[in-house]
Amino acid sequence: PIDVAQDWRQIYTDAWRLQRDYFYDPSMHGLDWRAIHDKYLPLVDRVTTRNELSDVIGMMVGELSALHVSVHGGDQRKG
Repeated sequence: PIDVAQDWRQIYTDAWRLQRDYFYDPSMHGLDWRAIHDKYLPLVDRVTTRNELSDVIGMMVGELSALHVSVHGGDQRKG
């Protein structure tokens, strides 16, 4: 069985790491990127759907104020 809450925390942290490692500006537009991770992590514990997780990730990457960064998709259950 999958612990969905734990899986979502991992997905969130992986999304954070991808930005940390591959964002075009190594200074992350002057943000304390670790603090941004920590700011939104408590919301991940309140997520009840994959779409909500995407919304939280979207808020996190939105802090970068880079229009070319967006969040799409993710595994969706049907039925």
